[in-house]
Amino acid sequence: MRVKQPAGRLELPDEFRRVLDGQSFVPLAFSVEHARALADLAMVHRNPFGRMLVAQAEQERMTIVTRDPALAASNARTLAA
Repeated sequence: MRVKQPAGRLELPDEFRRVLDGQSFVPLAFSVEHARALADLAMVHRNPFGRMLVAQAEQERMTIVTRDPALAASNARTLAA
């Protein structure tokens, strides 16, 4: 999110960090297993960060919340935002 914000592609409120800290999110590091999955991933998304998210979601069996149609077209489970 913080990569997209300065580029003007995402608006976040000033208190975003405080709101996020109040949630039950658990940080997910990018692991060696994620990198291996990334190497085998079809080129459905050209953005390296998007590809990393897809690899993590597939490996962790998680859902990506996105408005990006390229991510939604991947094999990862997605939820349209």
